[in-house]
Amino acid sequence: MKSIYKILVLLLMMTVASSCDKTIDVNIPAGVFTTETVFNTNDAAQAAMRGIYQSMTNILSSCPFEGILTGTIGLGADELVRANYSTEQQQFFDNNIFPDNSAVANIWAAYYSYIYQANNLYEAAERSPGLSTAQKDALMGEARFIRALSFFYLTNLYNKVPLVLTSNYINNALLPVSDQKDIYNQIIIDLKFAQSKAGTNNTVAGSRYRGNKWAATALLARVYLYQKDWANAETEASAVIAQSTTYQLDALENVFLAASKEAIWALANPGTNLYCSEGTSISGSSSANSSCRMTPYLVGQFKTGDQRLSKWGRLGGTVSAPNTAPLKYKTFSNTDAGAKKEASTVLRLAEQYLIRAEARAMQNNLTGAIADVDAIRIRAGAVANESKDFKTIGYASPNISQKDLLAVIYNERLLELFSEYGHRWFDAKRIQPDDLAGYFGNRKPAIKPTAAYLPLPANEILVNPNLNQSEGY
Repeated sequence: MKSIYKILVLLLMMTVASSCDKTIDVNIPAGVFTTETVFNTNDAAQAAMRGIYQSMTNILSSCPFEGILTGTIGLGADELVRANYSTEQQQFFDNNIFPDNSAVANIWAAYYSYIYQANNLYEAAERSPGLSTAQKDALMGEARFIRALSFFYLTNLYNKVPLVLTSNYINNALLPVSDQKDIYNQIIIDLKFAQSKAGTNNTVAGSRYRGNKWAATALLARVYLYQKDWANAETEASAVIAQSTTYQLDALENVFLAASKEAIWALANPGTNLYCSEGTSISGSSSANSSCRMTPYLVGQFKTGDQRLSKWGRLGGTVSAPNTAPLKYKTFSNTDAGAKKEASTVLRLAEQYLIRAEARAMQNNLTGAIADVDAIRIRAGAVANESKDFKTIGYASPNISQKDLLAVIYNERLLELFSEYGHRWFDAKRIQPDDLAGYFGNRKPAIKPTAAYLPLPANEILVNPNLNQSEGY
């Protein structure tokens, strides 16, 4: 890990000084950065926090053509394919990833960068004489949210990883890995801290670019779901859903806009280029984007009448030559005629309904679970009508068994959350962790149990003698 930390201080300086995002309105000249300078006033401290979010767009872009978490991790599941593969992309598709794969190293380095920046900001805010108690609390809570989010993805991608809780990169460079149980315990501690300290600012639609109490609560609901703590998962998801005057299920075409009512936490797309080549297919391009495609299996799961396929996909091709692509993000550049500003939406309300549905079903509250699933399905076009293929569960199967309802919920997660931050891959591992081949069936017949997690990056093992390569690599 030493190789990462050598550049992290400089990285933090650059992200603070960056002005490519309109939300970063306090410029600190490069070369004069010090912790004391940054945290001398609330405006400067807020600029430093916004700099962290700006740096996160390189991994948390949700565009499947460019975002590592979406596009590359999606190849490992059964949701995405490509027309052409690089050698490293082929490794992900084959679930046979080498430790020197650049994506393996890039994801690791990015999240530890966010963690370092969050730890640095937390410590500096805590000791700053220029901030009020309220300002300190809000910044410290937000920093802990960022750290929790980063460890969530790290442990779900790599399993055991070093638990870095300070900005002392010299000591951190030789940390051994921690068990996933300990990592999850720390994530929960951080999110509860964020709930109590981060506050409820940044909830107006179109400005949900900062972690707050509700973003922490939404992530905590997901964490409890992954830990099979059904009661707490239901409680936290319900708390978010109850904020109905703030967060609402939006129309399908509005979900990924910057002004979406459904967004809980998103990343603002920087500059004039709204980054997403997913949108080239409708932005005047004469040729279709040739990168990611939805698998025939994924396309085949949508029933006739489910508007998510037409609203969130670009239809085309045949079963033998799939050409239906994800199209959740439609704007390539805000200079396009009629372009609507979009944001990379990481946490949204629909997921909370699905979390609560699963938690309720696991606790045998089938009526409540059906209601939550139907809230999502109705938004997608489901009706209580025998003549239609896409029906509400409450109408079509009011007496459905627990087992069958859980299968519906898992499938609903695929249809609602496809090409978003590796949800499908993470679901497979938590639902059937010991039998991924059985979960994916003939779509991934050669996948091995040890492929559930990425290898630790080869370069990190070289510089940290306390790291041992993961099983199977």
